[in-house]
Amino acid sequence: MLQLNQVDVCYGSFKALTDISMTVDAGELVVLLGANGAGKSSLFNAISGLVKPAAGEIQFEDKQLNGMKASAVVASGVVQCAEGRKLFPQMSVMQNLMMGAYVHRR
Repeated sequence: MLQLNQVDVCYGSFKALTDISMTVDAGELVVLLGANGAGKSSLFNAISGLVKPAAGEIQFEDKQLNGMKASAVVASGVVQCAEGRKLFPQMSVMQNLMMGAYVHRR
């Protein structure tokens, strides 16, 4: 379902991620653990199109995500639920999850 092949993420000359490869099958639960600065957010931002990978490829359901705008990635079915940023503090956890799951399609 989701496949990353040798993905690198750079911010200028700083290489945040090097040679990341992984496969997540439909219905599978995967947890990424790491210290602050380990690259977890960089990986999610690359998958969701917020950061362009410097190398490698990202596929979701046999569709290449590299180079797609974040809005096109969302339309393909990949979403990122922000956590810990107090974006919608007045909303319940369930309401925040529902907001992250909402996709407007014409």
